[in-house]
Amino acid sequence: MAWIKVVQRIGFIVCPKCENRGFELQPGEDIDNASAKIRCGRCGYVCSADE
Repeated sequence: MAWIKVVQRIGFIVCPKCENRGFELQPGEDIDNASAKIRCGRCGYVCSADE
């Protein structure tokens, strides 16, 4: 469920840096926050979910 919300918020399903499909919320972020910080599980790229 959380993965689907992240994909919907960021508008892309792969990391723009390494093409990994896995994003994780940064510690302390809320999945319902449209500007939550997310991080690529492979390369560590961080962006806002609404970016």
